[in-house]
Amino acid sequence: MFLGADPSSIPSGLTPAVVIALCALLFTVASFWWINVRPGRLLMTQVVVFSGYARSDRAALRLPVTLYNTGAKPLVVIDLRLKLVSAGVPVLAPTKQFRTTIMPRPDDTEDFPHPFVVGGRAVATKFVEFDVDPRVLCTGEPAQINLMVLVDRRGWRSTGSSEIRTDIMASPEAYISYSNDPAHWPAGQKERASAALASVRSGIPS
Repeated sequence: MFLGADPSSIPSGLTPAVVIALCALLFTVASFWWINVRPGRLLMTQVVVFSGYARSDRAALRLPVTLYNTGAKPLVVIDLRLKLVSAGVPVLAPTKQFRTTIMPRPDDTEDFPHPFVVGGRAVATKFVEFDVDPRVLCTGEPAQINLMVLVDRRGWRSTGSSEIRTDIMASPEAYISYSNDPAHWPAGQKERASAALASVRSGIPS
């Protein structure tokens, strides 16, 4: 009997023991759903280093894409693409290849783009090379990126944004790595990059 309750108001057969059993059942089901079934979303970590090159006719940007699955259910990533904006120049960059490392070298190709799984409450990292319009890498200003993922059949979803310091690409025609942290830039890096990017920019067809 519920304390302070009118016995006539308690439904027939709904004894305290039954109520406790129902609460235990609901807790068990909810716990199972939360631990094993609950869907989540993918979140991208901040980018601290990147590789890339920019020539008048083509360019590429390689990023260490680290995705965290906030839910318990594994998520299948079908495809990736990158939205970039720099100095008001917006572009959409498709995935070109998966690489084995962030540092470019002749034998670093892992595979062409393919679906991969991010386990429940797990992290997955891919070194992804994006095919980028050279205009957005040669503005002389940083680029804001938004990583989009195609998960199962849910459509394209944003995983987060980050700033890429494309304005310090002092050797834009060479495929090399750069740090996003000014503490790692050699003296005069931005000045050399500004002149080098302007030279590439001048050769891009209007």
